[in-house]
Amino acid sequence: MLRLKLHLWALIFGMAGASLATQAPVPTTNLEVDTSSRTAVLAFWNEYYKASEGADEVMGWSGDHSTCNEGSNSLAYTEKIERRINFYRALAGLDASTLTNSGSQVVIASGDPYKPPASQSKQGASQRAALMFSWADQLSHSPAPVSPYSCWTSGAWNAAHRGNLAVGFHGPEAIDAYMRENDPLTLSSWNSQVGHRRWILKHGSTDFASGDVPGYLSLRPSNVLYVVQSSSETIDPPERFTAWPSEGYFPDELMATQWSLSHPGADFSSATVHMTDGEGSTIATVIVDQTTTNVGDPTIVWSVPPSVSSSSVVEDVSYSVTISGIQLGGESVVHSYQVTVFDPDVLTEPLTLQGASNPPTTGANYAFDLVEGASRHVVLASEVEAVDWIAGAEDGASGYIVDETDAGYTLRTSTPYVHSGVRSFRLRLPAAGPGQQEAFIIDREVIPGPGATISYYRRRGYMKPGVLFELQTSTGGTVWTTVDSVNGRSTVTTDPAFSLQTVGLAEGTAVKVRAIIRWISGSIFDPSDSRSGIFLDEISFQNCEWATSTVEIAADEVAGIARVDPASLGETPAPGSSLTLRLSSEIGGVDYVSTSPLEVTFGGSIDGFSDWALVNYPNLTGGFDGDHDGDGIPSGVEYAFGLSPIDPSVLPRTLSLEGGSLELSSPLDYQRTGVSYQLESSTDLSSWSTAGSAVNWADGELRGTAPPQGGRGFVRWKVVEP
Repeated sequence: MLRLKLHLWALIFGMAGASLATQAPVPTTNLEVDTSSRTAVLAFWNEYYKASEGADEVMGWSGDHSTCNEGSNSLAYTEKIERRINFYRALAGLDASTLTNSGSQVVIASGDPYKPPASQSKQGASQRAALMFSWADQLSHSPAPVSPYSCWTSGAWNAAHRGNLAVGFHGPEAIDAYMRENDPLTLSSWNSQVGHRRWILKHGSTDFASGDVPGYLSLRPSNVLYVVQSSSETIDPPERFTAWPSEGYFPDELMATQWSLSHPGADFSSATVHMTDGEGSTIATVIVDQTTTNVGDPTIVWSVPPSVSSSSVVEDVSYSVTISGIQLGGESVVHSYQVTVFDPDVLTEPLTLQGASNPPTTGANYAFDLVEGASRHVVLASEVEAVDWIAGAEDGASGYIVDETDAGYTLRTSTPYVHSGVRSFRLRLPAAGPGQQEAFIIDREVIPGPGATISYYRRRGYMKPGVLFELQTSTGGTVWTTVDSVNGRSTVTTDPAFSLQTVGLAEGTAVKVRAIIRWISGSIFDPSDSRSGIFLDEISFQNCEWATSTVEIAADEVAGIARVDPASLGETPAPGSSLTLRLSSEIGGVDYVSTSPLEVTFGGSIDGFSDWALVNYPNLTGGFDGDHDGDGIPSGVEYAFGLSPIDPSVLPRTLSLEGGSLELSSPLDYQRTGVSYQLESSTDLSSWSTAGSAVNWADGELRGTAPPQGGRGFVRWKVVEP
């Protein structure tokens, strides 16, 4: 059996920091993206949006709710917010070089009833306001210095008056909520006017400040984003229409119920909206707001049906938008654009390999189409065996379990519920709110066969209906498909015992498995209660194989070729040994892996041109008589003489006259199988014949002798397939 040297490699699962820790810091400003390219937006999403996830892990809040100490947050946390804001601005086509928490001072107007010191920083004021709203559990743009605003200061009032406000969100998640404008926990009257979004996407803005506090016991997290700019903080970029969802390719996770179009100085009060889908059918829209001013840039806002605003699409879907009757510069103008919603976890380009399924032990080349915008391509060569293990929670039993749970509790627990042995897996949420989830991954690739199933034992502890448990599979760690799920219950009860769950798996596609618990809506049970959450044990697979080892093989990204041979594998494969080959393309730091692997078994031989071409030049075109590289030598002749059919070659030839006969010779290390070497002669370059010619090979040279021609004569090599 072929035993591969295990090279370290990792699939990126779309979680924060999975592959970025060892790379150069991801920029937070001066971001740009070509939204006309699907791959460019996909890479932009992976590289910048994903790099702003995981903010809680680096927040480092130094404050204290009980003493009204607003504290501060880490630079790494602020950078995630700054990057998320500029991600949105770049996607919308705006200048994306804004700063967050730059140290700038608050904006004070003469009519303000409360005035902080002129030296008060925006960040400090926003931080205090965030703490104030977390305590109050309600929002106001003009909070009075009375209950429930017990942590009130004049600086907090100033930030509240000139900021976007949220309770239930903080950090980059708050920026998401401001852009969506339709989250149930975004408690602000600006939603119908998309005021939060308009301030984030305002032309000329350069400076924001973010105040953020985490949740504590029953207190929810909060964010205050200082959005109003002083005159010295604004720039004068070229004016343009700014659409949201933005023009071009648009990630489905960012979809919103309310769409908008803005432009400095525009009057949308008489404008109309017309939308059609990809089939040209009209989409029903309702204008929500078109007259509100002094909230960011002038904007028209309209709602779309739930089928359009869905944050999950199966395939790319396009919408055409036309806004008519816009008054701009003294004229009535029309603005039209198209939005194509797509799933950034799905790569539409085929990730397929072409090549021999029965290569010789000396190896073979495998061809693929380069993915535009990919930073690298590799081939993953895996050895597989029958699954004979169970993913359990016992000590030392599951070193391949990737723990993605909150540090506040233990994934593998001995109390209170265990199915067998002394431990089980436990998943519970630390708090309610969008984005709250806990998970673990079985970090082994499983390849389902006919009738394959996955079985596991589960027992619900205290879980409310708005909490969802899902068992999921993924072909590459970026797209997760739910194969089994269960919600909690409204009653304060637990399942009486563990129950066995068995679900089918689709045959043939290698998958990893994830168990995840997610917040959907409402409140949760006390997370400090050891009975809260769901308990799992003994996850097993039936009729499945798994990848026991994997080698990552670098590809020639100019030729679109990867060589699988003893050198790239680390050892010579034994005859009859098998590997599974998959193409992986990295885009924006995320690896997209082929869902159609190529199974190869070593021990084949090269018996003729077709075998030679498939093993060494799998993307060769034209066949035996073709001239793929355009050098004037047919590919069959290049095979026969050991030349390359994909790079222009010269066939060495020596012509001599011996006793009235023409002799032609060429170097040849050995005679190839499956072809016949012949010498043709002619007196007029029109009629050619092999009659009377003799061809012999000896000592590394092929020599042909033509019969005497009696006058002028010509000779040439001819190679034929018998």
